[in-house]
Amino acid sequence: MKKNDILEVKIIDIGVNGEGIAKIDNYVIFVPFALKDELVQVKLLKVNKNFAYAKIVNIINASEFRAKPKCPVFMKCGGCNLQHTAYSNQLQIKTNIVYNTLNKMLKKPFSVNPTIASPKSYGYRNKMQFPVNKNGIGMYALNSHRLIPLDECPLSQDWCKKLIGIIHDYRSKSHISLYDEESGKGTLRNVLARVNEDSIMVTIVCNGIPTHLEILSSLLQNNFKKYGLYYNINKLKNNTILTNEFVHVSGIKEQTSIDFGIRHTLLPLSFAQINREVQNLIYAKVLELIDNDIVIDAYSGAGLLSAILCTKAKEVYGIEIIKEATDNANTLKAINSIDNLTNINGDCAIELPKLISTLPPSTVILDPPRKGCDKRVIAALISSKPNKIIYISCNPATLARDLSYLEDYYNIEFIQPYDMFPQTKHIETLVSLKKINE
Repeated sequence: MKKNDILEVKIIDIGVNGEGIAKIDNYVIFVPFALKDELVQVKLLKVNKNFAYAKIVNIINASEFRAKPKCPVFMKCGGCNLQHTAYSNQLQIKTNIVYNTLNKMLKKPFSVNPTIASPKSYGYRNKMQFPVNKNGIGMYALNSHRLIPLDECPLSQDWCKKLIGIIHDYRSKSHISLYDEESGKGTLRNVLARVNEDSIMVTIVCNGIPTHLEILSSLLQNNFKKYGLYYNINKLKNNTILTNEFVHVSGIKEQTSIDFGIRHTLLPLSFAQINREVQNLIYAKVLELIDNDIVIDAYSGAGLLSAILCTKAKEVYGIEIIKEATDNANTLKAINSIDNLTNINGDCAIELPKLISTLPPSTVILDPPRKGCDKRVIAALISSKPNKIIYISCNPATLARDLSYLEDYYNIEFIQPYDMFPQTKHIETLVSLKKINE
């Protein structure tokens, strides 16, 4: 095998990144955008000792699940991985990825429920983030900083196309300079936006104070029912997108939502799931799983789930390491007049063991970042053995690792994937674990 070889291969499986997998005499070849059971002609791009990466040159026998992508720059833009296959097959791929990943780590038998579909397979994103440079506004190609210009993104709704047009209009009317990564010169670096109910919140990220913002304010006001405009100053010469230096320019300062009867506000830096419908499907299931319990919401973020849990739980404790998020959670507690919630600012690996040791048997909810749970968190769970653990994961690999630590002490009641991110490789998984009676 050598670089630039042309081969004919049969795709036998799909990998964790949604890529096709072929084998020749046990030598593995990864083929992005290929589907299981397809016969494809490929060109080797990178050859290692045990595996290679290739690109499709020709599809000889196409899968019955192959579909025409909606996006004209699919395969160029790095945002999507699965637009080339029918949505029903995307769901099956994700179920298989969760099962195969867990099966490598778990000793006991288990099953994975079919992935629950998103109510919208396109147009589901309520937040978008675009880099801007001399080539235009768009998205970076996969694993690069090469910008692919976009006029719209089918993962968002019509607001995205409208906003991109507004940014182009603002650029031409204001003559604002565009940031260049190599020289570090130029002003406009990124555009971020979130839609919520009937409003849009736009933040332009700039290498200094932007000019002629009255032009951008006017364009937003003329095109959206309700808008807010901020700029963020970022002079760092690295991949950091946002700093803490926000300036409100015009329009609304925050957005407001109500979920499960809980009123919550969003500022430009606030975290919120980009697919609200699927978020609420997951939260509804979590609510089903608790009763009049004492609940610890580890990795509680801005506190929305903690607040929702208070509608059913006896007491709720939220633990979050980022102070601004804990401040947001306390604001949420105040505006909803919640009296059975305690928010703790600190490292979950330190605060969870301390908290568990002071409480009676309880339910612990884990919603860690992609790296999964700290080993000290797992150790605290094993030593205290709460009655139930509810694990919300965005990474099957770290979920598998953490469940392997817990399976000697807990039975897995169910494993339920949710398609939070249609057309992409990403998967959200909800697992319910119940303590094994000694």
